Amino acid sequence: MKTLSRTTPVKVRVIVVTVLVVLMVLGIVIFLLGYQQIATYSAEAQQISSDAQASNTKVQRLVATKKQLEQEAAIVERASQLVSVSQSYLYQDQIIRDINSYAAVAGIVLDSITFNDAAAAAATPGVAAAPAGIKTTTATVTLKNPVNYIRYLKFIHSLEQSLFRMSVLGVGMAKSTNADDLKKDPDAIVAEPVSIEVYIK
Repeated sequence: MKTLSRTTPVKVRVIVVTVLVVLMVLGIVIFLLGYQQIATYSAEAQQISSDAQASNTKVQRLVATKKQLEQEAAIVERASQLVSVSQSYLYQDQIIRDINSYAAVAGIVLDSITFNDAAAAAATPGVAAAPAGIKTTTATVTLKNPVNYIRYLKFIHSLEQSLFRMSVLGVGMAKSTNADDLKKDPDAIVAEPVSIEVYIK
């Protein structure tokens, strides 16, 4: 009874207030620590979300680029073919100029020069093999007959001297039987079209 009589309402209030203050301080400390931890987690989550979004954007761009490349593949292929054909024509023009030049120096007249787009099927005996990276095609040179035999040989020799540009695959000729031609030139011949293997890049 004496112990109970010593506990006055004032003391009880002081104890209760002290406990409340301690609990409030502990609550504030716990709240601050929790808030800081939540803020850290939130920042990390936001960074992860941002990285994931950036990665997703990159993936979407890559997918779009792939689709665009697939759609334009046919256009690219056609463009490359046009370039290839254009380059082929450039080489053909150069070959035509060379053949005409050799004919002019030899003193003979050409009737036509035609190209066969298909590559030579197999190497011809006696003709040098094409270097690596070089394609071959064939050209047929038709001369205006009759042709002087010596000039004809000079023309063929000029073609053969153009190393790795063109090689004569075969020639055919016969003595002219036309009396008027033989009166003008005793060495007149009738030359068959000359087949030439042409090397192009």
